[in-house]
Amino acid sequence: MFEYFVKIIFGLIFNINYKVYKMRKKITLSFFLVLFFMASKISAQSTTGIKYPNGIHQATSSGLKISPNPLVFAQTTNSPVITGCTSATNGLFPSNTITPNCSGNYETITSQSWAGEYSNVNVIANKQYSFSSSVSTDYITITNETGTIVYASGTQPVIWDSGSITGIIRYYLHSNANCGSEQANRSRYIRCADASNCVPPSNLDVSNITSNSCKMTWTAASPVPSSNYDIYIVTTNSAPNANSTPTLFSTTNLSTSISLNVAAGTTYYYWIRSNCGATTGVWVSGGNFTTPPALICNGAIYGLYPDATFTPSCTGSTEQIATDAYAGEYSNVNALSNKQYTFTSSISTDYITITNATGTAVLASGLTPLTWNSNFTGVIRYHINSNANCGTQGTSRVRSITCATPTGCNAPTQLYYDGLTSTTNNIAWVAPTPAPS
Repeated sequence: MFEYFVKIIFGLIFNINYKVYKMRKKITLSFFLVLFFMASKISAQSTTGIKYPNGIHQATSSGLKISPNPLVFAQTTNSPVITGCTSATNGLFPSNTITPNCSGNYETITSQSWAGEYSNVNVIANKQYSFSSSVSTDYITITNETGTIVYASGTQPVIWDSGSITGIIRYYLHSNANCGSEQANRSRYIRCADASNCVPPSNLDVSNITSNSCKMTWTAASPVPSSNYDIYIVTTNSAPNANSTPTLFSTTNLSTSISLNVAAGTTYYYWIRSNCGATTGVWVSGGNFTTPPALICNGAIYGLYPDATFTPSCTGSTEQIATDAYAGEYSNVNALSNKQYTFTSSISTDYITITNATGTAVLASGLTPLTWNSNFTGVIRYHINSNANCGTQGTSRVRSITCATPTGCNAPTQLYYDGLTSTTNNIAWVAPTPAPS
């Protein structure tokens, strides 16, 4: 009996100890699981590469950014524009100060930038810095180290000449000109190059102005720019800055002229600069010009051809000005007073217009051949179009002229009357050249 009782007591003690042992194992296992989970969370934290709002940085093993709301991966806020955007709801990123190598090539500051951040950049004097983003609509602001003075701002890319400034600047990036912030990845770029190597062209001028065309010319820069020339032509007298987008580009750095299509009766203001690839030169102004109003086919989309002003011999013989003229061109002709000129195209349906030297007054017009009796000495324009609707055609035709001394008694033209009453009437006409004796 005692032996049986001892077995029972021993069994109870063993069973209790075994249960306690199992419980301790469970507690120990749970404790280690908690520690492992906490350690995993702690080891996943990082202060580089990945960001939370307000400058807090956090990373995952995949390198993707985490939003505080896991269902929302982009949030946008807006603030008013002053002279630039100097807010940074997403703080400084990256934390280290960037020092460009100034090789003239673009460098990537980070491929994980957010709108609503800024970077610190070391700059040196007499360099041209270009700031850009992989998002074409991003807005960039460049300030001093404390963000209290705006040096440059605008939709990317922004170009800034450092001048005498050496030290740290802030490079702000926003999603728009309203200083929008956005938690979505974009790349932030910078380029640094010598600002003094891009020599501007000179002697910018516009000539051969018609109601729909003109020719812009300049003297080439020396040395010639590697990426040709940028042209800025607008209808308001608002000068471009370093960040202005050119309206036109020359096609080669060897060219010193470009033909432009323009609107009738419009004043234009124009500038040009050298584009040296890594840098751009200063804008050079050419002033302004005004196109003539649209009259009877006084435009010339193919411009002036040939360049030289033609002087007829006035012997009464037909002379060729060009054998490869286009419809939509004009030629300059030296005219003498009291002469009869006949203008002829080899295409029988071509339409001819004769204007004064500036294209602002039509002297005669009609189908080829067209006869005009001169009453002044000076330059006239001899336009050819393919029809009376001022059609153009890029195929060759012969442009001819005949100059002779008028003979016989020429008839007056443009007979008309006005002021008709029951008893009177006024009659008027344009006198012939020469006037009848």
